[in-house]
Amino acid sequence: MKKSTKVLGAVAAIGASTTLVGGAVHADSVSANKTQSNEVQKLNAKPVSVADAQNKVNRDQSKVNADKQQVATDQSNVNKDQNNVNKYSKDVQDSKTQTPVVKDQISKTNTDIQNDQSKISADQNTISKDQSKVNADQSRVTADQTSVTAAQDKVNGAQDAVNHDNQRINDIHHAQQIADQAKQNVANDQQQVANAQSNVSKAQSALIPAQNAKDQADKNASAAQSALTAAQNKEQADQNKVNSTQDSLNNVTAEINSRNSFTLPSGDDNTLASDSSEQQENILSQGMNDPANTYHSSPEYNYDVDPTNLTDQQKKDLATWIAQLINPLREKLGNTPFQVNNSAMSFANAVAQGYDNDNWNIDTQNGHDTNAIYNAAKQTGISAQQGTNSYEDAVGGIPTGTCTMNQLRESIYNALKQLLFTDMMHATSVEGYNWLSQEKEPQEYMGFSIDKLGQFHLELVPANMVTDSSKFNVNDNIAVPADDLVSLEKQQANLQQQLSTEQSQLAQDKQAVTNAQNNLNSANNALSNATNALNAAKQSYQDAQTALTNAQNKLAQDQATLKQAQEDVQNAPQELQQMSAQLSQDKQALTNAQNNLNAAKTKLQNDQTTLQNDQNILNAAKAQLAADQQKLQNDQNTLKQLQQQLSDYQNAPQLLSQAKQQLTVDQAKLAADQAQLATDEDTLAQDTTVLNNAKANAAKEAQAEANREQAQRAKNSFEIGGSYVLGSGSREAVALPTVKADVVPGAKEAGQTQHKRALPDTGDAGESGVLGLLGAALLTVMGTAGYRRKRHD
Repeated sequence: MKKSTKVLGAVAAIGASTTLVGGAVHADSVSANKTQSNEVQKLNAKPVSVADAQNKVNRDQSKVNADKQQVATDQSNVNKDQNNVNKYSKDVQDSKTQTPVVKDQISKTNTDIQNDQSKISADQNTISKDQSKVNADQSRVTADQTSVTAAQDKVNGAQDAVNHDNQRINDIHHAQQIADQAKQNVANDQQQVANAQSNVSKAQSALIPAQNAKDQADKNASAAQSALTAAQNKEQADQNKVNSTQDSLNNVTAEINSRNSFTLPSGDDNTLASDSSEQQENILSQGMNDPANTYHSSPEYNYDVDPTNLTDQQKKDLATWIAQLINPLREKLGNTPFQVNNSAMSFANAVAQGYDNDNWNIDTQNGHDTNAIYNAAKQTGISAQQGTNSYEDAVGGIPTGTCTMNQLRESIYNALKQLLFTDMMHATSVEGYNWLSQEKEPQEYMGFSIDKLGQFHLELVPANMVTDSSKFNVNDNIAVPADDLVSLEKQQANLQQQLSTEQSQLAQDKQAVTNAQNNLNSANNALSNATNALNAAKQSYQDAQTALTNAQNKLAQDQATLKQAQEDVQNAPQELQQMSAQLSQDKQALTNAQNNLNAAKTKLQNDQTTLQNDQNILNAAKAQLAADQQKLQNDQNTLKQLQQQLSDYQNAPQLLSQAKQQLTVDQAKLAADQAQLATDEDTLAQDTTVLNNAKANAAKEAQAEANREQAQRAKNSFEIGGSYVLGSGSREAVALPTVKADVVPGAKEAGQTQHKRALPDTGDAGESGVLGLLGAALLTVMGTAGYRRKRHD
């Protein structure tokens, strides 16, 4: 509803001569004027013809677009048919003169193809003969290459023999010189052997201390490794403790975070009513937007329920859950927690039944069903006054069909969230304050219900409003299970302390591992150095041993050379004569082998030339075959084209007739679709005119609506003042401050969404300025009499 409508409700409630019964101030006791309500319904009527007309135009446009596409397709088909008719008409005309020509060309082409095939056969025979010749040439060249290789081997062998003979003759001439040098070499070798033997002894002596140092380094590294392993094992064990404690802490923290609760924003207390409307809205919006105020689902509630037909146990469980959500807020604010009470539950059920019987919608019927509340109160034994609401906070949004218990609990949580954080009056009522005086409420008894329209009813009955204890038993309360949140938070604190201690020990373990690792690194470095020293000693020994072996081998070789040289000196004259004769024979053998090699190379060159010539002839024959095969393919393609052309000429009359028939069919379809397009375009034009008229009428109606609203606002502007009655029949004139208000009953602003909550006629936080003045006036009159307030939508 608009803010001005809610102001009218509050002003009318105060301006009437109202009797305060049972110590309660009833601000909504004045009923709405029926004539005024009828006017509201007229003002709220909205035309819908513009949307209908727009939808019709959209459908027409889609039809026209489809017609245009079809006409384009038809035109393409007609064009294609006309091209076929033109082609086949020309073929009919050409067939008489061109058919004999084409037949002659076919005959000639067949002859060419036969000639091509004969030529290709001859080419293939030629290629076969040429290939055989090339193969024989290649065999001869291969054999020639083998002969050249063998002849070269013989030349090489003969040259080696000549070289050996020359070297031996030279050695004989220098036999004495060689013998003297060999004797000197033997003497030197003997000294080298003695030196090498001494080096071997020294290297062998150095191996022992190097081996001892390496063994000790091994022991030190092994001990350091054991110390590191022990430190790492202790670190891992303590890390496991930290992980386990962290997991436990995470689980407890997750359980605390998953619990459903509400967090009040700063300023949401008994000072809220004294704040400006802007401040109130800002404070409450913080609570509405606080991520902490979010429902958390639980797997245990993933079962189906019917919100409008709950079992007694389900209702009790939900009622105690509501108490666990709201009472901590009341306790934090220093207000009295409410009691979940079976009589209050019965009262809530009776209220919901009354709403169902009246088919009452809080949004569309501007507030609470006070008749249902009145009847339920009388039935339950609590104070009842016709036309008033002293007990109920209500809001919509509960599922009306089957859903899971999680979904139902979430909708109830969100309903409570709306009551707490959307307007000051609901917030203070739920938190345990008197909305008018902002004083703390006395003991209240709570019940809730859900009607068939999915409206949530929270009924809070003060103890001093119970009039018949035989109907309303204030002692028939439902125990609310203790909240173990405190225990969880204590467990969380203990785990955090334990985790801190274990993390401190783990840090010490890590340092110990670091120290052990450093010790191991030092030990490994020492071991590496000792190992390197030992390896160097071993290498030195090996090198000395190798040097000794090499010296001994050289001594033996030089001794053999000396012996041979001494024999050569004795046998030199006789051997020189023999070697000269042998050299002459070997030189002749070398000459013969060289001549054979030259002859083999000449034959290889001749046969390679023959092979290349024959290969060129073969390549030319293959090229001719390829050309003849291409000519055959070309002639075959020409024949295929000529045959197709002949077939076209022969079938041209029949194809022309078929093409003309298809052209006639497609032309008729084109004409029909063009006619349909014209019809649909006319319809689109007509419906566009209707749409434009509807838009113009809607604009006129909107202007008329605005004019009527302005007139009604001027008509309903009035002043408030006068007196009212206090107590049981005693009257006292009290001067009230004069307040002006502009009222437009029932008008809805475009795009405004009404809250699905109750307390009719008091408006929302936007009217707190006017309501603050009216509240101040009432507080001045009432003083500290402790009058009971009434809850409003």
